[in-house]
Amino acid sequence: SDLKFLASKYNNCSFNYVNDQIIQLNNENNEIVFFIHCREPDEIEKFKTYHQDKLLTLLITRPNVFITSNEADGNVLNYDYDYVIDNNLDFDHFNKECKKFIDTIFK
Repeated sequence: SDLKFLASKYNNCSFNYVNDQIIQLNNENNEIVFFIHCREPDEIEKFKTYHQDKLLTLLITRPNVFITSNEADGNVLNYDYDYVIDNNLDFDHFNKECKKFIDTIFK
């Protein structure tokens, strides 16, 4: 996470790379879903601001599992996500919750 912070501070590397990928894929097919794995609240906000109403945020939580050993993971709860999936049971339950999320965003 320290390297990502450094690259972001230097030239917004991750943000620019992901946006370039989104633009390229969107030019090929404007009906795409693009998942971005981003844990830092300030980086999430950059994407949310840039893409406005085209972006939804999702947090997947697991009770009693929380990583605080680095700044990226340590601040993951400091954002107001659009959706939260609580991954607190088995894989089948998690799969059903993910399917519900996908069905919700495509309505």
